[in-house]
Order: sequence, then C-alpha cells, then structure tokens
Amino acid sequence: MTNQLYRIIGKTSEEILQKAKESQRDENERHRPDLGISEHHISFVYREGDDINSILESKIENNINTQASIRQHKGKICYLFTGQGSQYPGMAETLYNSHPYIQNTLNRYAKILSGFNSQNYLAGLVDHDEKIHQTQFTQPAIVMLQMALTRLWNNTGMSADFFIGHSVGELSACAAQGAYTEQTTLELVAKRAELMQKTPVDGSMIAVATDRDTLDDITKTLKCNIDYAAFNGPKQIVMSGERHSIERIKNHCSAHGIRAKILTVSHPFHSRLMSPMIKEFSEFCESHLVNSTKSKRGKLISNLSGDILYKTQTANYWCDHILKPVHFVQSIQNAYQHGARIFVEIGPDAVLSQLTKKILSGKEDTLIVSSLKKGRCAKDTIIEAASILESSGQTIDWNTISALLAAHYD
Repeated sequence: MTNQLYRIIGKTSEEILQKAKESQRDENERHRPDLGISEHHISFVYREGDDINSILESKIENNINTQASIRQHKGKICYLFTGQGSQYPGMAETLYNSHPYIQNTLNRYAKILSGFNSQNYLAGLVDHDEKIHQTQFTQPAIVMLQMALTRLWNNTGMSADFFIGHSVGELSACAAQGAYTEQTTLELVAKRAELMQKTPVDGSMIAVATDRDTLDDITKTLKCNIDYAAFNGPKQIVMSGERHSIERIKNHCSAHGIRAKILTVSHPFHSRLMSPMIKEFSEFCESHLVNSTKSKRGKLISNLSGDILYKTQTANYWCDHILKPVHFVQSIQNAYQHGARIFVEIGPDAVLSQLTKKILSGKEDTLIVSSLKKGRCAKDTIIEAASILESSGQTIDWNTISALLAAHYD
C-alpha cells in the first residue's frame, strides 16, 4: 500500500476552504492532486483506507489551510549528506526506474566515472549487486545518489543555507554548495575509495554509547593505541584502530554495562592506520583541485572542526579528513546556532536525521526529514518529505517530482 498525495490550491484561503468542502462531498475531486504552486493550499499524504473527510475536517478546524498560516519553521535550511554504512543494494533502483531525470543524471555520473577508471558504479546502486558493500564502490555510489537527490530537491525550489556531510558525505556537500564541479567531486571520491580499498591494514571500528570522558578513562586504563573516529551524538562515539585494541574495548564495555558494537567495516576509517594511502591521495588532490571551484552558495560546515568553513579545502584538508574524527555533534549545534531549523537528509537511509533529532532534543522549532528510508518505497518517502516541507512553509514545485506521483494515480 503506497502513500497518496492530497493537494488543492487556490488564490485565497476562502477559495481553498470552499474547494476542501466540495472535495469532502465528491470523492472524484480528490483523485488527482493539483500540482500548481500557490501560497494557499491544503496538502497532506494519506494511505488507501484513510478517512479523508476526517483529515480534511481536522485541517479546516485547526486553521492550517494555507501556507501563510503554518510558517512555524521560519529558520534556514541545512542539507545533511549521509556517509558510508548507510548503503544497501538497489538503494537507487526505484528512483532510477520511475523518474527519468534521476535516471539520466545517474547515467551521466556513471559515464563520467567510467571514463575516469573504467568501473561500473551503477551495479549495486540500481540493482541488487552485493559489491555495493565494497568500499571502492560504496563511496562513489553514495555520492552519485546524493548529488542526484540534491538536484531533485533544488529543482522543487528548495535552496539550502548550510551543508553538512558525514565523512565521505562531505564531498557531496561540496558539490551541493558549488565548491567543486560534479566531475571533480566524482573523481575525488572514486580515487579516495580506490585507495582506501587497497590500503593493507588490520583494523576495525567500534561504536560506544557513552561520553568522551568515560572513553578517555577506558583507553588510558587499557593503554590502547586507538583514535576517535566520530562524535555522532552526546553519548554516541565511534573509535577506530587496531583490531585487538577494538576487541579489548568491547570486552571492557561489556563487563561494565556500557553498550558497544563492533562495526562491520573493511578498514579503520578516520584513524592514523589509514596513513599509507595519504601520499598518493595528496598528490591526486593537488592535481585535481586546481581550477575546480566555481561560485559557492550557502555555507559548508566542516567535519574536521564542526565550524563553518570559509576557505576552500586543500589537499592537506582532505588528507586530514581521512585520518581525523568527524565532529558531527558540533556541526549540527553550529548550524542551529546560525539559524538552521529545517534539516533535510540526502542519502539512502534515515541515519543523520535520527542523530540530529538526538542532538537537538528539546528544540521544538526544528523540522527534520529524510529523503529515503531503507525498507520503504523511495517514491513514498520523497512524496512524504515534500509534503511535510510544504506544510511547514516551503514552496514546493510538485511538477518536478510528478513522475514519482504518476504511479499512484495512473
């Protein structure tokens, strides 16, 4: 059972109310949504079997019938770009097969990368090839999907003020901001992933549900040679290092009632153990970042500092980006302090949106939505996210995603 969009528009709120009442009486009037742009509208997502009249009555009674009366989220928009670990086979399959724009965009990206290194990155992205879990394919596939989704959201009329990418997602954030061309971004992520894949190191990563002070005490007690990889939440920290050190931390946490999970990863990302790839990647960046920038829009918040980045990233920056931790908590807090209230996750699953909800827990003036969710129809989640954003005061051009709606109403 799929989501359906109910939407009517009018020149005035009075006209909307009249149309809504007529729709309550005539089921045929509600079959196809009105996709035009208007300040005055009623829109919501429903499922087959829902009592549409009751939903409409609620909308009318609560006086939320126009965009002008529901601008409760007046803040700036922040795009969030998910990192490695969010991938799954066929994560772009539904969008690829149902939206010609997405299909053409992904095909163009695949052609760029094929010309760069002769690899096929559509495999696993639009079908169920398990090689999507191999780092050399994972990272480019995620970035390809994110850049295509960014184009889709921008075409609806959305425009982000801030960009935050988690780990490899920061490359997608750079493309979205306009810091790099799409070709430069794709070649950077492909080279990064290739070098990571072939780096010979026996390491692992662990996620621990505790604070940094506690982890500092644990690592000192155990005398572990380990690095912080990511600060994902107030009590959600990832560490990276030698496999035996990770296992010792896991055993210690289990013995002391601290939740910890060793992650299924190919390498100890964001640690000093990735150093063998740095020289070659630095040389690649030096040659590819020359004349690659163009006009930027909005502000990018850096993984390395958690602060707004005012300078274009250098080769040294991207090398540090591989070796040092992701400061996601500070990034979200800074975005909020600078006025971000609407957070849109752009990636294959609802990962960063859940983390953001925890980081901004208690902040009632925020709206946090995800483009896609693993296990749910991509058409449903896009339609649902767009409806929520419109109901919060954003202007959405539904014609740009009409291909996703067509399957529901044909």
